[in-house]
Amino acid sequence: MQPIIFRQARAQDAVVVAQQLGEYYSEATGNAPVGDSFMDRVLMVVCQAIEQRDATIWIAESKGRLISIVWVTHISKVPWPGPGAYRWAYITDAYTSPPYRGHGMGSRLMRRIQQWAQDEGLNLLILCPNDFEDRYRRLGFAPEPEVLVWHPTGSIRQDYANSEHSTALRNLGDDDEDWERLAKWFANPHVREFYREDSDIQQVLAKFGPRTYTGSRVRPRVILHDGIPIGYAQFYPLTEEEVRAYQLPNTIRWGGFDLLIGDKTLWGRGIGKAVIRQLLDEIVALGLSHVAIDTADHNLRAIALYQKMGFEMERVLKRWELNQSNVLMIQELH
Repeated sequence: MQPIIFRQARAQDAVVVAQQLGEYYSEATGNAPVGDSFMDRVLMVVCQAIEQRDATIWIAESKGRLISIVWVTHISKVPWPGPGAYRWAYITDAYTSPPYRGHGMGSRLMRRIQQWAQDEGLNLLILCPNDFEDRYRRLGFAPEPEVLVWHPTGSIRQDYANSEHSTALRNLGDDDEDWERLAKWFANPHVREFYREDSDIQQVLAKFGPRTYTGSRVRPRVILHDGIPIGYAQFYPLTEEEVRAYQLPNTIRWGGFDLLIGDKTLWGRGIGKAVIRQLLDEIVALGLSHVAIDTADHNLRAIALYQKMGFEMERVLKRWELNQSNVLMIQELH
């Protein structure tokens, strides 16, 4: 192999660093395309990190080509009298281009970062890999059981569990099999009757994958029943265009949601009610005061459920999706 240079990224590296991160995100989501608007945000974050020095982006290059990257975020705690760990660094993303894997490239770059951390007098270097592989053990990293983590909106909640069963939500994409499950649910006849989504797994990944990114307007969730994935739900603030289309007052902060149960045999068990309660809580947490949803006028089962949950019929939407009529239902949140 050609000589490798390990160094910190500079301002002129921002574009190629963003491109490398784009390759990383695409591969991590099943080679789904990454949109231009998202990549613009990535480039902005890269430039900010380099300019404001709130992170150090380490790169490995060969003959001027970027081949590996590690993102190191700086963390400073309030100083404590006496010895203590108040200067940390957190390794958040590490990626090596496929042609250069298997040659110890990532390990070599990580050792350079460890040397830098020691030279800088850092107290801790934190790494949270998806899997604690042997290569990290060989580099001297060890798991710390004392670390506690809280996920404000993505944690599995069981607030609505009854004495026999539990219904909970978790983030879409936390399990690699979520995309196959979602495609399978969309292929079921009872789902296709009301959700005309593509059931091809690559198309599903391309459409729903970006919703898992930080900053997405739509918040996607997998419905769990007794810990088993059985359906999909999402919630979101309505856009100005959606509010106008619904002919709703634009002085009100509107939210919406969608849900489906992939297994028809689970109907009638109170799962829908439990999911809707949690979705309404999540919408309130977004600072929204009202909810508006629409469903096909012949989906009598869903309409009856929404009415039981406090929704009121607002109007019939003529020639709506797929040239059919939908019922608009609203609820004020307290």
